[in-house]
Amino acid sequence: MRTEIAICFGLTWCSQSIAANTIEGEYDGEFGYLTVEELQPNRYQVWLGIGTGSCGGEVLIDNKTTTLESRQLIYARSEGKNTCFTTIKFANNSADVRDSCIKTEDEENSTCAMMGNYQKRE
Repeated sequence: MRTEIAICFGLTWCSQSIAANTIEGEYDGEFGYLTVEELQPNRYQVWLGIGTGSCGGEVLIDNKTTTLESRQLIYARSEGKNTCFTTIKFANNSADVRDSCIKTEDEENSTCAMMGNYQKRE
């Protein structure tokens, strides 16, 4: 079941409209990999990590579930004594990943970078 509402004038137009609006799928970043699966309406399970290379297997979000609000998913995690928030914002078949404890500058020139833009696989 999808949360989008569509008025269908033809089956082709309707299915393309719904497919374009869903965030569910697989996304590729420069080095990271993101999977998004809808479990219930507006409830999504996410895996975010590095699939290959020297950081292969490193995972930031390991199949955690949260609610989609304003086209974004937010996950809380602990890093030492700090609480960190990973935010994934979706728009036009892409996802922008940010984390309150990981600065984009810290990941520059690293093959372990997970922050930044991810493109949805077709």
